[in-house]
Amino acid sequence: MGLYQKGLFHLGMESNFDHLRLINFARVIRVDDSKETQICLRDKEAFGIYQMYFIHYSVHKTAYKHRVTSAISLMIADALKEANSVIKMPKRDGTMVMMSECIKEKNMDAYLNLTDEVIRQILLNPDPRLEIARQLVRDVWRRKLYMFVIESTPIQSRRFTHEQEDEIRDGILNVLKQKKNSVLRKEHVIIELVNFSFGIEEPHGEHLLLFQSQPNRWETSICRAAK
Repeated sequence: MGLYQKGLFHLGMESNFDHLRLINFARVIRVDDSKETQICLRDKEAFGIYQMYFIHYSVHKTAYKHRVTSAISLMIADALKEANSVIKMPKRDGTMVMMSECIKEKNMDAYLNLTDEVIRQILLNPDPRLEIARQLVRDVWRRKLYMFVIESTPIQSRRFTHEQEDEIRDGILNVLKQKKNSVLRKEHVIIELVNFSFGIEEPHGEHLLLFQSQPNRWETSICRAAK
């Protein structure tokens, strides 16, 4: 909940959702006379849950997964890939590891040094091997971003997986080959599959929450959307 509010604040967006009110009406209650306890909310706060999940959806739709945001993310990722073998992160013992190796558990001390400062290192390092990475970062600053071509909604009831991105890309290239003067290659086409939801796979998030009513504040019940 606090993460949503933080995101809204930095994006300059406003919302009537009051996370403090939701926390105030939360109780830790034993479920079904068992030893298991869960965080439960007042039944009248079901609408607040709707608001919370709607914020999750709208922030991702308008900001986190916006086409400009995606283009910048892809360009920064490509710049880091180009710089991976040149810029290395130091460990406590003085050894240097590649950025892609910092994610390993044994290199967590190097991972702590992997900050946004690496973008500045790319720009200031004169190594000729970083020329492509430098140009990518400059292009981001100058808003010369990867071109957005089209956004398409899949056919109803059909869902794609990330494993099918190559299949989609090949299909696009096969269509373009039929046109004259097409110079696009596989590496020129980027497919990004985005799933917009209310934070979970279920259609209604409040179905997965337990609610308690005022007369029986220590008893729980499932609050359905129809109610």
